Amino acid sequence: MDAESTIEKRFAEYETLCEKAAEAIAEYERLELMRKPILAALMKGSSQNAISGQQRDAYSDQKYIDHIQAMANARFERELATGKKKLFEARLEVWRTRRADRRVEIQQR
Repeated sequence: MDAESTIEKRFAEYETLCEKAAEAIAEYERLELMRKPILAALMKGSSQNAISGQQRDAYSDQKYIDHIQAMANARFERELATGKKKLFEARLEVWRTRRADRRVEIQQR
């Protein structure tokens, strides 16, 4: 495999990582935006008159618990995708530095 095809392959990998990171970020933000409306709907459906009772009922509702778990999973995926992207960028910088050092060595000969 020549250097050009290797570089193209790496950029394709980077593009995939960027897409996954963007999807994970968007999903987390979507879930975060939905948390309060879900909570409000559950509180509205509560049989309690006091707000504290409505909150207790809403927080203990399985729908809310499932949503919070989905948010935790989405946050994990977001952090994982972002971390992989940053790792790729760091590896790219190391590769670029090594290439520059190699060019300097060749020029000094």
